[in-house]
Amino acid sequence: MMRGDITMSEPAYKDFACRLQDSLIEQGIVSKADQEDAVARAAEVTKRTARRYLSGLNRPQYFDPLSGMADVCKVMPMWLYSGEGPRTKREEEFYWQLLKMPPDDRMALHRALTLLPVKTANTAYQ
Repeated sequence: MMRGDITMSEPAYKDFACRLQDSLIEQGIVSKADQEDAVARAAEVTKRTARRYLSGLNRPQYFDPLSGMADVCKVMPMWLYSGEGPRTKREEEFYWQLLKMPPDDRMALHRALTLLPVKTANTAYQ
């Protein structure tokens, strides 16, 4: 079913749900039931709401539930919500260290990092 450019069968917050599920799996929370329980407890919401988060039909509109889920997933709340910014606290600390570096050193590091292979969630190293 289509309405304009939006496919109605596509969940509105699919990207959020993928980040949430992937992060839970990385923490060893694999089964759907365990993920629902973990999200419901962490966000202090019902299992129905947790299912809606995990399926991409909704995402938290307030910081407290988002913060709880981010803590369980060991990721930064802004990254979980939007996919932007540092993914983990360690990445955030790395970015702050980068800001302290002289610009020439930052550029040299950037060039070196772009040569490294990249692993995505669904593929091997490329």
